[in-house]
Amino acid sequence: MNALMDLMTERGKRWNVSHGIEGTDQFNNIGFVDDCSLLAQSTGGMQALMDTVQEFEEWSGMKVNLKKTCMLIIDGNKERRKVSGRVTYDGVPVRVLGEKESCRYLGFWGTANGDMSETKRRVMEKTKEARDQIKHHPLDPKMAIELFKSTGIGVFRFSAAVVQWSWQELEDLKKVWIQAYKYAWHLPLSTASEKFIFPESHAGLGYPVPIAIMAQELGTHLRRCMAHEDVAKQFTEQELEDAKQKWSCNSFQELQEEAEVWGWDDMVSNKWARWAKCLQMAGVTLSLIHISEPTRRRG
Repeated sequence: MNALMDLMTERGKRWNVSHGIEGTDQFNNIGFVDDCSLLAQSTGGMQALMDTVQEFEEWSGMKVNLKKTCMLIIDGNKERRKVSGRVTYDGVPVRVLGEKESCRYLGFWGTANGDMSETKRRVMEKTKEARDQIKHHPLDPKMAIELFKSTGIGVFRFSAAVVQWSWQELEDLKKVWIQAYKYAWHLPLSTASEKFIFPESHAGLGYPVPIAIMAQELGTHLRRCMAHEDVAKQFTEQELEDAKQKWSCNSFQELQEEAEVWGWDDMVSNKWARWAKCLQMAGVTLSLIHISEPTRRRG
């Protein structure tokens, strides 16, 4: 796989075929184990990359699964999303996903232009299944709670950092979690919910709620994105600058303070703003001591 990616990178530089987004390093492929995504500015460029893959397959014997191969047209301009020409592999047309059609990649479901509604639907569905799994369990309550954390909460945790959940969607998810906590203790659903989610310092059990898990996962995700001098860091730094500009802040710490006057749904579209809102709601303030934040003037 590495040899194929190196070949596509070299030919992409020669033919000027890449993702085409200005202000970042140019590349035309992303790989993970045996999955590979190709990126090009046009169908002509994509065809050149697919021909390269076919050439590599003939040389190496590595097979491409066309049933799992599809093309997504990613563009903010609806008119430009119309496909001009087709892309084939060994003479067979590559399937083009519709604008509202979701596909699965590395555990995430989404459309070409970032609609992750299918991921959220699947998370909610699996969470309810995990809740119902412990409805009449024979386990110790603490063991039942751990089982639900592993299955029900785990399925949310996987995508929490990258999927935009509205406040109402998070509240609906929290209700399912609390129902699971009550099932774990063999208590009726009419039992007061606060006992399960209040912190131990307030005589509660301190069980997790979605917003707390999201805060953890956003922090971990953003720190990983900033760990290396690569394209992921470039995109993440730009998103931070976008957040500071939109909310007229000079630093991430100021962004956390600004979050107090904004609702969740106002800040959900930007990962840094979303994390700032999570931290503000938790009463926690963090400084990005390992990230250089250029100061900017207000106004």
